[in-house]
Amino acid sequence: MPSLSNYCAGKAARLMYYKVLAVERPDVRVFSWSPGAMNTNMSQHIRVSSVSESMKSYFNSLHTGEGEWVDVDLSAKKMLDIVHKDEYESGVQLDYFDR
Repeated sequence: MPSLSNYCAGKAARLMYYKVLAVERPDVRVFSWSPGAMNTNMSQHIRVSSVSESMKSYFNSLHTGEGEWVDVDLSAKKMLDIVHKDEYESGVQLDYFDR
Protein backbone atom coordinates (compact mmCIF):
# COMPACT_ATOMS: atom_id res chain seq x y z
CA MET A 1 0.00 0.00 0.00
CA PRO A 2 2.20 2.85 -1.20
CA SER A 3 -0.58 5.36 -0.60
CA LEU A 4 -4.08 5.42 0.80
CA SER A 5 -5.74 6.50 -2.45
CA ASN A 6 -7.51 3.18 -3.11
CA TYR A 7 -8.59 2.89 0.52
CA CYS A 8 -9.95 6.45 0.56
CA ALA A 9 -11.69 6.02 -2.80
CA GLY A 10 -13.35 2.87 -1.51
CA LYS A 11 -14.60 4.62 1.62
CA ALA A 12 -15.93 7.55 -0.44
CA ALA A 13 -17.67 5.15 -2.83
CA ARG A 14 -19.26 3.28 0.09
CA LEU A 15 -20.56 6.51 1.58
CA MET A 16 -22.12 7.62 -1.71
CA TYR A 17 -23.60 4.16 -2.25
CA TYR A 18 -25.24 4.29 1.19
CA LYS A 19 -26.58 7.79 0.56
CA VAL A 20 -28.19 6.69 -2.70
CA LEU A 21 -29.41 3.41 -1.21
CA ALA A 22 -31.11 5.33 1.62
CA VAL A 23 -33.05 7.38 -0.93
CA GLU A 24 -33.89 4.55 -3.30
CA ARG A 25 -34.71 2.02 -0.58
CA PRO A 26 -36.23 3.81 2.43
CA ASP A 27 -37.07 0.38 3.88
CA VAL A 28 -33.33 -0.30 4.31
CA ARG A 29 -31.48 1.46 7.14
CA VAL A 30 -27.75 2.06 6.53
CA PHE A 31 -24.93 4.26 7.76
CA SER A 32 -21.23 4.49 7.07
CA TRP A 33 -19.09 4.00 10.19
CA SER A 34 -15.69 5.55 10.80
CA PRO A 35 -14.31 3.52 13.69
CA GLY A 36 -11.34 5.74 14.54
CA ALA A 37 -7.66 4.89 14.19
CA MET A 38 -7.00 1.35 15.38
CA ASN A 39 -3.74 -0.49 15.85
CA THR A 40 -4.09 -3.05 13.06
CA ASN A 41 -1.86 -4.62 10.41
CA MET A 42 -2.95 -1.85 8.07
CA SER A 43 -1.88 0.92 10.46
CA GLN A 44 1.45 -0.83 11.02
CA HIS A 45 1.97 -0.99 7.26
CA ILE A 46 1.17 2.72 6.91
CA ARG A 47 3.76 3.59 9.58
CA VAL A 48 6.43 1.80 7.58
CA SER A 49 5.43 2.03 3.91
CA SER A 50 3.23 5.04 3.21
CA VAL A 51 4.56 7.48 0.62
CA SER A 52 2.91 10.23 2.63
CA GLU A 53 5.24 11.51 5.33
CA SER A 54 2.32 13.17 7.11
CA MET A 55 0.45 9.84 7.31
CA LYS A 56 3.58 8.09 8.55
CA SER A 57 4.06 10.79 11.15
CA TYR A 58 0.43 10.63 12.33
CA PHE A 59 0.40 6.84 12.70
CA ASN A 60 3.84 6.82 14.31
CA SER A 61 2.63 9.39 16.86
CA LEU A 62 -0.22 7.05 17.77
CA HIS A 63 2.18 4.14 18.04
CA THR A 64 4.61 6.01 20.31
CA GLY A 65 1.85 7.13 22.66
CA GLU A 66 1.63 10.76 21.56
CA GLY A 67 -1.88 10.04 20.33
CA GLU A 68 -4.43 7.43 21.23
CA TRP A 69 -5.58 4.35 19.38
CA VAL A 70 -9.28 3.56 19.49
CA ASP A 71 -9.98 0.21 21.11
CA VAL A 72 -11.59 -2.14 18.58
CA ASP A 73 -14.15 -3.45 21.09
CA LEU A 74 -15.16 0.05 22.21
CA SER A 75 -15.66 1.19 18.62
CA ALA A 76 -17.75 -1.89 17.83
CA LYS A 77 -19.84 -1.38 20.99
CA LYS A 78 -20.50 2.25 20.13
CA MET A 79 -21.55 1.29 16.60
CA LEU A 80 -23.89 -1.43 17.89
CA ASP A 81 -25.41 1.02 20.40
CA ILE A 82 -26.19 3.34 17.48
CA VAL A 83 -27.77 0.46 15.55
CA HIS A 84 -29.92 -0.58 18.53
CA LYS A 85 -31.08 2.96 19.32
CA ASP A 86 -32.02 3.36 15.64
CA GLU A 87 -32.06 7.17 15.86
CA TYR A 88 -29.72 7.91 12.95
CA GLU A 89 -30.69 9.23 9.54
CA SER A 90 -30.27 6.48 6.97
CA GLY A 91 -27.35 7.07 4.61
CA VAL A 92 -25.28 9.25 6.96
CA GLN A 93 -21.61 9.10 7.86
CA LEU A 94 -21.08 8.50 11.59
CA ASP A 95 -17.77 8.64 13.40
CA TYR A 96 -16.52 7.10 16.64
CA PHE A 97 -15.75 10.62 17.90
CA ASP A 98 -19.25 11.99 17.18
CA ARG A 99 -21.24 12.67 20.33
